[in-house]
Amino acid sequence: MNTTKNLKLIICSLAIFLFGVTACNHRGGLHHSDIEKNEIRKGHIVSKLDLDGNQEAMLNEIMRDMDETRKDLAGWDELRQIFVSQLKNEDLDEEYLRLETAKVIRELENTSDKLITGIGSFHASLDADQRGKLSDFFSRKMGKRRHHS
Repeated sequence: MNTTKNLKLIICSLAIFLFGVTACNHRGGLHHSDIEKNEIRKGHIVSKLDLDGNQEAMLNEIMRDMDETRKDLAGWDELRQIFVSQLKNEDLDEEYLRLETAKVIRELENTSDKLITGIGSFHASLDADQRGKLSDFFSRKMGKRRHHS
């Protein structure tokens, strides 16, 4: 039960961070590649927080980890398709569903753990003013994001 709560906490934290960073690209068009989108997001964060070289390197690492996590989140779409296909079958293969679900959760746990560790290191490198600006920045971006949906 405790593992389930931890997993839910990790997934929720990861989702909040991903939505926040995605909100940094609010003005970006749909025609940007993932690399260009990451550069735009990074540029917004760097300009708002006036990061030093070490902090910017940490941010680059976080952005790379986020790309990996996004790929793992695509596993949820695949898992959903597996569930739908199983529902169409005459006999539902519960063991297969359990194995596929466990595989996706393991991949996400591994990637999200690395991402959260990176976020923690980045956060620790910020001074109080930068942390306040970062919090305000994401609050504004996430608030605007909600109004557009």
